[in-house]
Amino acid sequence: MDATVLIPILGALLGLAIGVFPLVKVFQAYRSIGAAIASVPVPTRRPRPEELTPNELAHLVGGATRVGEVVLMDLFLSGRVRRQTRGGFFTLVGPSNAYVTEKDQVRRDIVKAFKDRTGLTARGMIRTATFSRGIDRVRERLAERRLIAHSGELTKALADFHDGGWIAQKLSLVGAGLLIGGVVLVTAYEQNGWTVAMIVLGGVLSVLNGLSSGLYLARGGRNVTTRTPAGAEVLMEAERTYSVGRVEERSMVREVALRHVAVIGLGRMGREGGQRGRGVDGSGGDAVRVVTDSGSARLVEEPAGRVGERTPEPREGFELDWGSLCEFAELCSVGGHSVSSDGSGSHGGSPSGGLFDGGSGDASGGGDSGGGDGGGGGGGD
Repeated sequence: MDATVLIPILGALLGLAIGVFPLVKVFQAYRSIGAAIASVPVPTRRPRPEELTPNELAHLVGGATRVGEVVLMDLFLSGRVRRQTRGGFFTLVGPSNAYVTEKDQVRRDIVKAFKDRTGLTARGMIRTATFSRGIDRVRERLAERRLIAHSGELTKALADFHDGGWIAQKLSLVGAGLLIGGVVLVTAYEQNGWTVAMIVLGGVLSVLNGLSSGLYLARGGRNVTTRTPAGAEVLMEAERTYSVGRVEERSMVREVALRHVAVIGLGRMGREGGQRGRGVDGSGGDAVRVVTDSGSARLVEEPAGRVGERTPEPREGFELDWGSLCEFAELCSVGGHSVSSDGSGSHGGSPSGGLFDGGSGDASGGGDSGGGDGGGGGGGD
């Protein structure tokens, strides 16, 4: 057989051999996820959003990352962490023995993360939460209510789904590069078997991995969900109940405030806080924290000389308004509001997860967003 024919055929076979791997991986995982969701029985009684804990509601809406946002806000509202006005780092308030002070597993793991560290960013705390063993317990409770599908096989299928999708996206870029490079070479120089093989290889890779990427995105991509139809109904009701328009000018208790964070997310609430122009001016101290001893949540500034001294004990039955909650959310959101000593605000935040912790990286990871069952977090707001 002539080399000008044989070499392009070999290019096509090579493209098929490489491109079929992520396609099969994504397709099989796609079917497994759909079958797992379809196999969950319809609950005898669909729970209302207020019957779920804030962490359960957060996972149903936005996966492990949203749970991390809720727990971060819970720690801030309870005065367990304070935020430094410079750099946006959070430092721990009170004892560091998480096993004694914290009953919630996710909170416990975040408090433990402060050990041997000067501070953590919001990103680092949320990332820590996404890998907490407490997330598994939240998933189990949602699965018991038949709001999500959850099993060891499903966790593996989700991991394969994300692996296949990631590989397909990278190979699509490689295929496009080969295709464009081959066309340029054919146009600029004479056509031969190798340039044709490059075009064929790039074309096959682009087509197969385009199909893989299409399947991946059709199931939700990084925001893949394992919510059942009952879970989707609870989510829609929660979005109506805890929408922005239904809460303004109202006071709320901490549990309700955390449910708003679960449904809306720190990012959107933080933007609301920034538009309102509320907040501290940074002139009164080096750190800010929430105190609730008076029965309402308010932000106080602590000068450097007082940081670490005894502060008012938190009160369990306190209230706060929507404006204050958005203000707190802006301080807790990733890349949230930083205040300099002259009172000027800036947005940015540190790219690292913790101070002197080697960086915790981004809070996003495997596709757990939207009530997913996989590891890591994704789809953070």
